[in-house]
Amino acid sequence: MSGLKTLQQQRTLLRQQLLAQLQQQQIPYQLDKQSLYLPAGRLDFTQAELQLHPFGKASRYLPYNKVRFSQLAALFKPQQQAA
Repeated sequence: MSGLKTLQQQRTLLRQQLLAQLQQQQIPYQLDKQSLYLPAGRLDFTQAELQLHPFGKASRYLPYNKVRFSQLAALFKPQQQAA
């Protein structure tokens, strides 16, 4: 049971840090229950992992203890439009 609590704490902490960083950098986002919509994709906060869904790319699934903000940086930027 303590393992589940630890995952919940990791998820909550990551979510709080991510939202604070988005607000600090003035990056537009929309929060909908367990999903966070960003300029270039979507993040889903599931019970066991963070799911990254960048537009036009393959999805990735990361355990909360393995997530690094550098992995999420590309999702903060607006999607490049083809000329």
